[in-house]
Amino acid sequence: MAIQYKIDKKLPMPTFKTRASSRYPFSEMEVGDSFHVPLMDVASGKSLRQTSYAANRKHKGKVFRVADAEGGYRVFRVK
Repeated sequence: MAIQYKIDKKLPMPTFKTRASSRYPFSEMEVGDSFHVPLMDVASGKSLRQTSYAANRKHKGKVFRVADAEGGYRVFRVK
């Protein structure tokens, strides 16, 4: 037997929260800029690399790379 769902009409739509800004300053970076992420601020280098890869897709034409650095990681904008 199929479940029947009641349709509610004219209910107000809730407001949805959007992420106001990125945790990292990808959008503000120019070619040659970099920032350091201390090891304690990121779960793993893999996670930061995934975030950098997502920023490459989000910010068309910009390319970010992650390198191991003393005490953490450094993210560079290379293009």
